[in-house]
Amino acid sequence: MIRMEKNWHGKVNIVREGITPGHYFALGKQCLTDYYKRFHPFNQGKTLASKTYRDELKDGDKHVSVQGYIDRLAWSRKRNLRNPRL
Repeated sequence: MIRMEKNWHGKVNIVREGITPGHYFALGKQCLTDYYKRFHPFNQGKTLASKTYRDELKDGDKHVSVQGYIDRLAWSRKRNLRNPRL
């Protein structure tokens, strides 16, 4: 028995007709598989910070004004500032 089935309880309501907990499990599994295939071997850059607040960043000699939370800040040889989704 998988953990999702073991921990499933009646307080979680799925309101869309025809959708089951198994559907969400399969969707999650597919998302993780796609992510792994896209980014393996996970050496695109060195993670400097994750889920962190920033109000100023430096890109070479330039200061870039930003304010907010950064999901992942990474350094790579190709670019100093890198969005892993691009």
